[in-house]
Amino acid sequence: MKINAILRLLYVCVLTLFVLTAGLAQAPKKVFSVAYFHKLKPGHTLVEARVIENEWKKIHQAQANDGFIRGWYLLGLDMSTNPNKEYSYITISNFTDPGYMDNSTPEKHLIEVMGSDYRPKLTDLLKRTNEVKEVAKVEIWEHIDGTLADPKSSPAKAPVWLVSNIKVKNGQYLEYMDRVKIASPFNRERVVSGGAAGWSFVGLLLPWGTEKAYDFTSVYQFPSMKALLESDETKQEAAFKKTMPGVDSKQFFKEMNVLRETARQEIYYLVDYAEKAQAPSVRLDTNVLDRYVGIYEGPFGGDAKSTFTVTREGNQLFEELTGGRKLEIIPQSETRFAFKDMNAQLEFMRDASGKVTKRTMTYNGQTSEAKKIK
Repeated sequence: MKINAILRLLYVCVLTLFVLTAGLAQAPKKVFSVAYFHKLKPGHTLVEARVIENEWKKIHQAQANDGFIRGWYLLGLDMSTNPNKEYSYITISNFTDPGYMDNSTPEKHLIEVMGSDYRPKLTDLLKRTNEVKEVAKVEIWEHIDGTLADPKSSPAKAPVWLVSNIKVKNGQYLEYMDRVKIASPFNRERVVSGGAAGWSFVGLLLPWGTEKAYDFTSVYQFPSMKALLESDETKQEAAFKKTMPGVDSKQFFKEMNVLRETARQEIYYLVDYAEKAQAPSVRLDTNVLDRYVGIYEGPFGGDAKSTFTVTREGNQLFEELTGGRKLEIIPQSETRFAFKDMNAQLEFMRDASGKVTKRTMTYNGQTSEAKKIK
């Protein structure tokens, strides 16, 4: 009963953080990850496992193209603070529909890849898979926060993943999540100026038990080991001062360390992945871009009347939240745009006369609306 109560509180924290970071008036669409930790069986090698995973990738690619999953990733374990080699590599699938866990390989995707006579082929693939490796454990994570330096960049350009598993001390989940929320701008700035290509923060959703080794995981993605090693304390301190002026960084993290500890740290290398190809950007005439220039008003960060200013510089369009950074938005069609430095999309709406009346923003599967007021 106590564990269930803690889990419910964790849900509240996660929901609150989503709403605050996206500034939305509706319930968020959650993003989950299922992680499989694979261990090679005696006498078998990673080369054999890679051949098997290449065949599974075709199915995952079909799922990504169909929108059934957001992406699939194969990561080889490079370094670990854990002296026991519990697994050799992991595979991760990101999804938004919890029904994925009830049927992770729908028949239509199997038919697309293997044909209508897929059953004997699937049976053979499962048999060969079980001969080479076994699944040491499975975890389901829920995405809480994160950012990408370039949302349009290929995951292959950031193959080094620094993974820190975090254990909250003495059940202080509410206090810790409050600190995470406060530090979110700092973590985002580390991506922008500290050499990292991306950052994500996820909570362990299942399995949940007293013997679990950690509660949350922080992941930084880097283009190389060199970039990881050069992401030093000087850059981190500069990012902290920029995003949290007047706050003493040493004291802040000292207080945070009272609430948490790093249970394990590992470095993975991205071996392969499957994602839906992003729509290419398009070039729009300046007279089309000028239709979107103006001031928009809508919810953000708990403020129902935040203002967003859209400006044009040459053939580039920018949006700036009052008091925030000016971010370039890239056209994907005549009305749809994507942020260059944030994993979010905009769509401008017009009335019957063609006049722009509002714009929507989609972030982490959630949509908010801002009316054009000038």
